[in-house]
Amino acid sequence: MSPISPSTLFSVLTVLAIAALTGYARHRQLRALNPPPGPKGIPLLGNVLDINTSEPWLTFTQWAASYGDLVYCSLFGRHIVVIQTIAVARALLEQRSNIYSDRPPVKTTKEVGSEFNSAQLQYGEEWRLHRRIFHQSFRADAARDYLPNQVRKARQLLMAIYKSPDRYQRHIELFASSVIMSVVYDYETAPNDDPLVLAAERAIEVFVKVAGPSTAAILEAFPFLLKLPTWFPGATLKRMAIQSKKNLHEMMNEPFRYARDRVMTCTSGQCMISESIKRFPESASEGFEVALKSSSATAFIAGVETHLP
Repeated sequence: MSPISPSTLFSVLTVLAIAALTGYARHRQLRALNPPPGPKGIPLLGNVLDINTSEPWLTFTQWAASYGDLVYCSLFGRHIVVIQTIAVARALLEQRSNIYSDRPPVKTTKEVGSEFNSAQLQYGEEWRLHRRIFHQSFRADAARDYLPNQVRKARQLLMAIYKSPDRYQRHIELFASSVIMSVVYDYETAPNDDPLVLAAERAIEVFVKVAGPSTAAILEAFPFLLKLPTWFPGATLKRMAIQSKKNLHEMMNEPFRYARDRVMTCTSGQCMISESIKRFPESASEGFEVALKSSSATAFIAGVETHLP
C-alpha cells in the first residue's frame, strides 16, 4: 500500500477539524438556546437516523411518551421543536402567534417547485394576502354554501360503492379529490382516471419523497446537491427535484386556467376562484392572480394529499 501523501493527509485533517469546530459551535449554540428535552443525536447528523422517514409521526409519538409535550431534535444541524398536543400548539401558535407563528426560510422551495405553498410562506404582505383569500373562501358562513355540493358528492360516493364495492378505497379517494376540486375550481371530476386528479397524485407522490423530513434536512444542509448535473452519479435528488417542480407547476396551472376561463366566460359556479375574483378589488392585478393561483393550489394539494397512502 502506498503511503498517504502529505497534501492528502492535510486535506483530511482540515475537513475533520472543520467538522469538529462546527460541531462544537453548534453545541455551544444549543446550550445557549436551552431547548426542550429530546433524544440525543450524533455529531453533524443529529437525529436523522432516529426518525422513521416513511411514518415520522410514529417516532414523534414515541418521543412524546419519553420527553413530554415539547420535544427537541436536530437534523443536520437544523434545530426542530416538535409540538405534541393541541393544547400546546394553541398556546404557542395562537396565543403567542406574534412570537411563534412565522415559518423558517426554506432554501429549496424553488428547486422542488413548492414556492407557491401558502404553508411555507414567511410572515409578510404575500402571506397576509394568502390568508385573506383563505379566510374569504373558507370562513364559517362561506363554508356553509358548499354543503349542497358536498351532499351531492357524498351521494355519488355511496352509489359508486354500491355498484363496485371491491373498489371502495379508490371511491373514497376520488370523493375527497372531487369535493376539494369542486370547492376550489368548480371542476367536476370524471368517475375514473380524471386527468387533473391523476396529475395531482403524481405531483404529490414525488414531492413527498423529495420534501420529506429527512430528505428536506439533507437538502437544507447540503443545497449543492441540487446544483449537480442530472447525469452526475448520485444526483437522484436533483432528478427528483426537477420532476417535482414540473409536476407541481402542472398541478397548479392547469386547474387554475380551467377555472379562470370559466369565470371570464360567466359559466362558473360558486368556488374559491370565482368568489375571490368577484370580491377582491385588486383581483385584476398580476400579483393577486399569482396569490390566488398559489393559495388555491395549496388548498387543492391539501385536500388531495389527505387521502394518499
